[in-house]
Amino acid sequence: MIFVRQNTSNTLALGPLRHTTNDTGIIDYAAITWVNVNCAAIKGTTGTAGITLTGGGNISEIDTTSVSGWAKFTPGTSYFDTLGPLVFKFVSTEFKALAIECMVLSQTTYDLLFAASGSGVQEVLESMMSKDATVPTGYGNYTPSTDSLEAIRDEFDEALAPNVVGASSMSGSGFLSDTVTLIRQIVEESSINTKYTDADVIEYLKGSIGTVMTDINANTDHPVVVRWSFPIVVDKQTYTLPPHCQKVYWIAKINSQTGYKEWEILPGSRWDFGSYGFRLEGNTLRLLTKWKTGYTVELGFVPNSETFIHKGDTATYTTTTVTLPSSVTDGSRDTRPDSYAGYLFRVLSSTDSAAVYTQDRLVTGYNNQTRVVTVAEAFSPALVGTITYELIPAYSGLLKHVWAFHAAMTILGIEGAAKKYSLVKDIYDKRLRAFKGTLRKEFRIGQVWENQTTTNARSNYPYFGTGGL
Repeated sequence: MIFVRQNTSNTLALGPLRHTTNDTGIIDYAAITWVNVNCAAIKGTTGTAGITLTGGGNISEIDTTSVSGWAKFTPGTSYFDTLGPLVFKFVSTEFKALAIECMVLSQTTYDLLFAASGSGVQEVLESMMSKDATVPTGYGNYTPSTDSLEAIRDEFDEALAPNVVGASSMSGSGFLSDTVTLIRQIVEESSINTKYTDADVIEYLKGSIGTVMTDINANTDHPVVVRWSFPIVVDKQTYTLPPHCQKVYWIAKINSQTGYKEWEILPGSRWDFGSYGFRLEGNTLRLLTKWKTGYTVELGFVPNSETFIHKGDTATYTTTTVTLPSSVTDGSRDTRPDSYAGYLFRVLSSTDSAAVYTQDRLVTGYNNQTRVVTVAEAFSPALVGTITYELIPAYSGLLKHVWAFHAAMTILGIEGAAKKYSLVKDIYDKRLRAFKGTLRKEFRIGQVWENQTTTNARSNYPYFGTGGL
């Protein structure tokens, strides 16, 4: 078996080639007339390609003085283009049938095993045995400090082993890029031949955001609540809610002067004829009767992970609006109505060096047709140049690591890495408890205060007396 290099013109030994005749006995290679020679190249078990041999062409003498009868054969690179077994078979009227069995190796593997220019495995090992030697180019960097076996082993791993921690291939820093990199670090996803693409990791992340938010909001006195205002139109009964609305906390008319609730729309039964209440039907709000007067009301809701997170660049904006680009850099842009209501619009950078300020603004509305995002408060300082931004959940700063560890748990569970899963889950539980503790400390009073609505007989709105319609 001869090992040969892929896509390379390899020289193969044919000799010693001698033949006999009844008249002249043994005749050496030099006396052979290279005519009527047939050669076939067989790759694997099927396929043949004929090669015609002529004197002075593909066949040449190695050394007729010291090794009489030896010859070599040099086919073109096209015969070595496929990895695996390769057999050359020769048939001639002047010598017996001859077969040369080869194994085609990749160029990297062949060079690692047989290269004579100081880049083979033997040379790498010899280099590591010496403190003063240098590892050949392409096999890492290290500075040997001792001749101990342990140090040699560590230096060998560092020089030849692939990097086991892969980073996100997305653009620069940002929530998605940083979180995907963090997940890869936790699960030790290799940067070489990665099993999960960034899109795969983002999909696991979206599922983890939904799971974590459901856990938090179902088991805390202070769920994360975002606000969204919409107009009630005369004679209109159905209204599409933001896609990330998981649970309605309140629908109320807010006094523009005081900021307090003037009145609240209550849930009702479809059998309650004449009721001014509402029902939820999926992501649709249905008023139980057609209103004859229009109002702008505020919806307070608990969000989930439905809205798509993304990062992009734009140069179209005002003091309180931003037009999103048609295509984004990382993630994907949500095209559903008001999908970014309650999200955080974060300005990451600007092409104008004098206006590089990170700014966070709460989104109050999103027109999916014009791609215009409206924020609650004007940007200050004013935006200049082409800005890089991201649209992320308003609570992502506190929860980024919690979501990352949960997504990593999911991947480790799929991979069956039980020990690693257990360790990561322990860290996840601690991070989640810390976040819930943070939520409790944000309030001086309990959940009962939020429940002081018109559905509660004990309700008393400050300055307005007993609540009720």
